[in-house]
Amino acid sequence: MPDPISGFPLTIPFPMIAQLLVPECSPEHLLVAYHREMTQNSSVFPNHLLAKAQYYDVKTWLLDDLLMKVDKMSMANSLEVRAPFLDHRLIEYSFTLPDELKIQGDIVKLLLRESFTDLLPASILNWEKHGFNLPMHIWLRGDLKELVMDTLNPNTLRQGGLLNANVMTSVLDQFINHNVPCERLVYSLYVFQQWWHALQKR
Repeated sequence: MPDPISGFPLTIPFPMIAQLLVPECSPEHLLVAYHREMTQNSSVFPNHLLAKAQYYDVKTWLLDDLLMKVDKMSMANSLEVRAPFLDHRLIEYSFTLPDELKIQGDIVKLLLRESFTDLLPASILNWEKHGFNLPMHIWLRGDLKELVMDTLNPNTLRQGGLLNANVMTSVLDQFINHNVPCERLVYSLYVFQQWWHALQKR
């Protein structure tokens, strides 16, 4: 299920969030408020749906995930990393460009590729985008299985009072015993429960 604003697939669809939380912790008001804020702030791009999605991406995933990881990993290895394409003037200009200059069919970063046609070989220009995906399905069913099962077991969840123990048990059963590919969901809930547990200790 895609996000209603960005169009990107969600790790946890909105209807499932309500199922995973106990009834007293309905997330609806928080989600509605958050999406209203994002919609209002991205209304400066009324004719560019892709620009809206990119704005949403910059304000969430880029800021809180990608750049954070780059900063931590580079500092851990005594490296100074710069992201020249994130100069605010370039970002602001890119938001004004029509979608067809950014994506055509399955070709992404179209304008960027065309800008370097005389500098880079075709093997690089036509290289498919690859993420830095982790083998979470292997880890969560292997070395981390006991830790995950202990963190998300029904008794622990009922004591925590936030996640629905019955729904979580069903999710884990589907993942562990029936090989349903929902490792991102399981990992997200594992991290969330660890955070919630640490927060309660304060």
